Amino acid sequence: MKDKILVVGGYGQVGKIVCHSLSQLYSGKVICSGRNFSKAREFSIETNGAIIPKQLDIYTIKQSDKIFNDTGLVIMCLDQKDTRFVEICIENEINYIDISPSYKLLSKVEKLNDKAKEFGTTIVLGVGLAPGLSNLLVKQSIKQFDKISSVDMYLMLGIGERHGRDGVEWLLNSINSSFYALENNSPKLMNSFSDGKKTKLSEEHGFRTAYRFDLAD
Repeated sequence: MKDKILVVGGYGQVGKIVCHSLSQLYSGKVICSGRNFSKAREFSIETNGAIIPKQLDIYTIKQSDKIFNDTGLVIMCLDQKDTRFVEICIENEINYIDISPSYKLLSKVEKLNDKAKEFGTTIVLGVGLAPGLSNLLVKQSIKQFDKISSVDMYLMLGIGERHGRDGVEWLLNSINSSFYALENNSPKLMNSFSDGKKTKLSEEHGFRTAYRFDLAD
């Protein structure tokens, strides 16, 4: 029976929160996985065994791995280099959730839509703060106006906040990068940290300048 939930990167900053929340509902069915088994095991001990530790490398795992026999859902908390692991999940008829902020990766996963339909697999992308709640907020806002020509989204990150390692690495690696975005319904090449726009966020934070960045939104 495929009733296990496999959280890849489960002992990371974000993965731990995901595992903790799910284990309260599905104790003994949540698997914390990653390349470092010691960290997965330590986390399992912290939860008194409510979470199952598993050593797993998404770049070397085979489609026939036993882990896929009883896994019904995979939650990806890592920023991947390619879609190979996603395709393995699809072929094993395992539903898949990805919280990656990388549009480059998510756009490749979107192209697997026909394959997912063929195997009856559900893929949910952009599950998080941004993308995720940010997109839902825009969707809800659109309902309140007769017409909207464009939407500016601002994401403020604090140095003292706690972020996942992969998310921080992706952020730093993308600082000096170029990307395509739609402008007047046409793709335009843009640079990260360009086209600064100043706006007042709140009384507490005052006026801040936001810059373009390649978030999946």
